[in-house]
Order: sequence, then C-alpha cells, then structure tokens
Amino acid sequence: MNGEALLGPLKPAWLARATHHEDQRYCVCFCRTAPDGKEEELQMSDDPRLSEIPVPKPWQPLKAIRTRDDPAYFCKFENTETGEVINYDPRLSAPSLRERGVPVETIRLV
Repeated sequence: MNGEALLGPLKPAWLARATHHEDQRYCVCFCRTAPDGKEEELQMSDDPRLSEIPVPKPWQPLKAIRTRDDPAYFCKFENTETGEVINYDPRLSAPSLRERGVPVETIRLV
C-alpha cells in the first residue's frame, strides 16, 4: 500500500500519512514516532526507505517547483555527464530495482 513491493516495509518507527500539500492536493507524508508511541516533530515528504539507497551515478537530485499538473510524487534528477533531466527517481528504475533483487517483469500491452 505504501510501496512495500518495491521498497519493503517501513521501519516500525515510521508512519505514512495522507495529508494536503500547499496546493490542496493529497500527498503522502512520513512521520517518525517516538518509543513511547507519540509522533515526533520530524515529518518528511521523501520516503525514508529511499534515504538508505544511494542515488546512482551520474544522477543528482534537482530542486524543482511543483505545479498543479505534477504527480503526487514529484522529483527531478539531472545526469551530471549529459545534462539530461528526468522526472522520476532513478533508484526506482527497472535496472536499479533488479540490482536490489526486486523481481521486475516486462509486460506488453496491446
């Protein structure tokens, strides 16, 4: 439900919450809980499981301004060698997932 098929389960201290973004659209926010079960102040829009996976070279994250036309999960990365900009996280590409042992199948829709 929260990307477990690709990234595995969230660690017990983390919760995924649906919230409103500044533009009033729903998005997912990740909150850490303290050992006593109370929510801590730390909230982030980036999945904490991705912070454990290095961004493959030669990609680097870009800061980009979100518009209403952008998807709920929004990111951009730049190839530092070619200047190519992509609008997805290269850590979630099929080759990167396969490198981490995630079974990825290619299907053909006709």
